[in-house]
Order: sequence, then structure tokens, then C-alpha cells
Amino acid sequence: MEKKIGKNVSSGAEKVERTAKKNELVSEASGATAKKQSAKKPANKATAKKSVKPVKKTGKRAEKAIKKEKAAAEKRLEAAKKRAEKKEKKLLKRAELKQAKLEKKARLQEKKLRAILIYAYGHSQYYKDAFGAAGLTAETVRTAPLSAFPTLDKTTLLEQFDSLITVPDVTQEELRRFDAEEAADRKPYKGKYHVVHSSGSTGTPGYFLYDTAAWNSMLLGIIRGALWGMSMPPSITTFPAAMTFRTALSL
Repeated sequence: MEKKIGKNVSSGAEKVERTAKKNELVSEASGATAKKQSAKKPANKATAKKSVKPVKKTGKRAEKAIKKEKAAAEKRLEAAKKRAEKKEKKLLKRAELKQAKLEKKARLQEKKLRAILIYAYGHSQYYKDAFGAAGLTAETVRTAPLSAFPTLDKTTLLEQFDSLITVPDVTQEELRRFDAEEAADRKPYKGKYHVVHSSGSTGTPGYFLYDTAAWNSMLLGIIRGALWGMSMPPSITTFPAAMTFRTALSL
């Protein structure tokens, strides 16, 4: 019994000794591993630094490129804005010039129209009576809107011709006789009036008188309308005042 107990004690002691040695070996191995790892750390840091540097460098280049592109885009935008403003000013100036021309034309038309209305009021008995019946006077004729003036149809023109015309020494009957008796190449009526009449499709032709200035202006207006859009040699762009309508069209 004592032998068996002694054997067990010695066996337990051996186990304890083996376990201690084993733990010592494990500790030594762990220390060696730690040393190896600590020896590798500086290399890893250096590698990490080397790997980080290109990233930082690339980031700065990208940032610089972005800034450069942004500045270029802003420059292009500013240039486009200036071009748009310049174009807008040009269009505005063109519109203003066009509007100024239209207003000038309207003023000229108004001036000429008022001159005709004032002359008709002072030289035609019919117009003086008609304007008066519409509530117009010598003063209001100058400023009244066109809607305030009476209209005139062909029937009234033919019936009131003698009192409507502003030439005192001309009658409709005299014009009819002159038109019927004279040849086609006749001289002007009373040496100063050109006589034109309508076709008479409604039964009675209407007669119209032109003095020399009005006649030439009317012919040039007809010629310009007939030749609108056509190119003409410089030699015939202007017609002499004495040129007849038939001669001008034969050129």
C-alpha cells in the first residue's frame, strides 16, 4: 500500500514537472513569435507609408484638375453670358431702330393725312358739310380720330362730284365730254389735268383728276408695284418726270 502511494506521488510529480516544462516551452515560443512580429512592424509601417504616398499624391492631382476644370467652366460660362448680353443688346437696338422707323413712318402718314383732311375741309363744299354734320370743325379736323370722320362710297362720289371735287372750274359733265371727244393721246385737260376714269362696270364710270405732280407720283407707284422684286439696270431705276406710263413700261 505504501509502495503504491509512493508510486502515485512520484508519478504526479513527474506530470507536474512535464507540464511546467511544456508551459515554459510555450512561453518561449510566444516570446519568439512576438519578437518576430515586432521586428516586422517597422517594415510594415514603411510599406504603409510608401503605399499611402501615391494615394495622397493622386488625390492632390485630382483636386488640382477639378479646380482647373471648374475655373475653365466658369470662364466659358462668363464668356457665353457676355455673348448673350451682347446679342441681346444688338437685338434690342435693332428692335428700337425698327420701332423708331415705324413711329417716324406713322408720324409722316398722320401729317400727310391731316394735311389732306384740312385741305378737303377748306376747299370742298361737300366735305365741309359732311365733316360739320359729323360734329367736326376746322380745329377738331386736325386732332380728331379717324373714326370720327364720315366714310364715302362710290354712289355718293358720283352724285356729289361737282361739290366734292376741290377744283372749282371742273364739272363731271365736262370731263365726260372731254373723255368722249378727245383722242387717246390727248393733251392734259385744260392743259394741266390728267383724266382717268373707271371701267363703268356698275353703270356709270367714275372720273379722277391728277395734276402733273400727282400724275407722276401715281405712275411711279404703279411701276414700282409692277416691278416689285425685279432687278433693274441702273440706267432705268429713275424715270424722268415727263416720261409717260406707256413709255416707262416699254423699257
